[in-house]
Amino acid sequence: MSRASLCALFSVVGSLVVASLCAGAARAQTLDDAAGQGPGSLDVERARPALDRASILDVDSADVGVVGDTDAAVRLGWARAPLTGVLDAGSVRASFGVVDNRVGLHLGGAMTLWPRLKLGVDVPLVLFQSGPASLPGLAGDNPVAAVGVGDLRVVGRYGVTQVRAGDVVDLAVVGHLTLPTALPRHQYIGDGLPTLAVELAASRDDGPLRFAANVGPKLRVPSAFGPAAQGVELGYRAGVGYEPTDGPLGVDSALTGGALLWPAPLSAGNNPAELSWGVHGTRGDLLPFGVVGVGVPGSGVGAPSWRLQAGVRWSPRCDDDDDDGLCRAEDACPKEPEDKDGHDDGDGCPDRDNDGDGVFDDQDACPGVAGPEAGCPRKDGDGDGVFDSDDRCVEVAEDKDGHDDDDGCPDPDDKDGDGVLDPDDGCPAEPEDKDGDRDGDGCPDPDDTDGDGLLDAVDRCPTEPEDKDGDRDDDGCVDAPIATLVLDGGVSFGTASARLKDAARDAVDALAAKVKASNRPYRVRIDGYTDNVGQPDKNRVLSQKRANAVQRRLVQQGLDAARIEAVGRGDERPVADNDTDEGRAKNRRTEVVVDDS
Repeated sequence: MSRASLCALFSVVGSLVVASLCAGAARAQTLDDAAGQGPGSLDVERARPALDRASILDVDSADVGVVGDTDAAVRLGWARAPLTGVLDAGSVRASFGVVDNRVGLHLGGAMTLWPRLKLGVDVPLVLFQSGPASLPGLAGDNPVAAVGVGDLRVVGRYGVTQVRAGDVVDLAVVGHLTLPTALPRHQYIGDGLPTLAVELAASRDDGPLRFAANVGPKLRVPSAFGPAAQGVELGYRAGVGYEPTDGPLGVDSALTGGALLWPAPLSAGNNPAELSWGVHGTRGDLLPFGVVGVGVPGSGVGAPSWRLQAGVRWSPRCDDDDDDGLCRAEDACPKEPEDKDGHDDGDGCPDRDNDGDGVFDDQDACPGVAGPEAGCPRKDGDGDGVFDSDDRCVEVAEDKDGHDDDDGCPDPDDKDGDGVLDPDDGCPAEPEDKDGDRDGDGCPDPDDTDGDGLLDAVDRCPTEPEDKDGDRDDDGCVDAPIATLVLDGGVSFGTASARLKDAARDAVDALAAKVKASNRPYRVRIDGYTDNVGQPDKNRVLSQKRANAVQRRLVQQGLDAARIEAVGRGDERPVADNDTDEGRAKNRRTEVVVDDS
């Protein structure tokens, strides 16, 4: 029998309104006749566990994680009155239950198999289901099986943009395919035919706050029981979570539902919706959780009076090959365990020379203080800054008068402090101007040493010509940049990531505020650099992404994008020796310079 003829037959049967869906009744028909393939072709299970720990209740996150990320979950749920009805027989209306109680179990798992692609599966089981033996107005038994297996759901999530790759928000396309595996059939536990939902997912974490939303159509062959129907719908899900960084519990809330698109678009009683609230904890790799939900009364099939759920998710944080407690993606030395010596313990690498003095800690008499003598600083008995080994007067402090200050001995007086001793100073009360003209006579010279048109007497930089850029041209100095900033690659970004850490964002925000406060025309140059480890092309791409991330942040803070240039230079222009860890760390940087335009 075709579905069209079933609908024709169904329209002849009376009006049984089933809640959350409404269903019509005809006293002369059996239940199977009235419902075509049987009332069980309606699926009252709308709870749809999300794939992984990054999600919020039933709302899928758009974060696909890294290759190898694994999740598995068991969720037990009890729904009260997911399918109720009203007999409409003229002047008589009577409420009755179709499915009064359902206890179900979901078994699910997911894994990121390729970059940006996560696959998962969900197996729904019915452990207990109850309802009346018969329904008013319909002949035959009410097909409510006590136990059963629902439709198998296969899920794929493809990440379009990812925060871990430097994007502002996670976006993903999520597909849900259900297969008609429900047994026994026509017991309200499966659609009876395959369905496909394709959704756009968006999510972002902002400190302890987490946000996620899904929206998209679900395609399926329509099923009807009276005037109520399931068919093609627009599904929507939105969730907000709070995950304290040091608290034992997190809380979540979500709104889920669907709007019927075909047949009978947006018809009353066919647009189920449910509100849920949950709490979860963390015990190592295990996440126990509990959820309470309330269906919007009369909204549609599967919106229960209330729903209780509890379960546990197993979600290993990451691969940790060297067992030092740091994920592979965060571990700069994934094959060497961190030595946990209190020095840079967050980088995942053993620190053999904590003070960087070239003497390994196991041979360093002062491992926390740099020094050339057995790893210890050199001695300075008189505290004048000249080490005893170089101090000609180890018990008398150098007077720091600008004359032979490195010999450790006090020198004859120099009243004007110009470095020319009074016996040799032609102007002992007036300091030499050090302009390169007769600087040994101890007297200032009224000349223009740097040739910038300003006499040395008024030239703040007499040996460096004024740059004549229209900004403070009467001070005789090259004007310093409006602002500069150097972001350390290892501290300001995640390993191999272009995502700015909180401290780095604060520093960039402060620089933007300084530029705006200056009220001067400006131009910003951002240069990203790496060390020479790895492939040059990949280093250049990473440095470009980091420079772009800083540029985006400056634009977000109100700077003009047209005035900002971001360039990734890879391992060019090292500022330190790439043959040492310390040198490579200095070379991994992002420089920001703001000049007058």
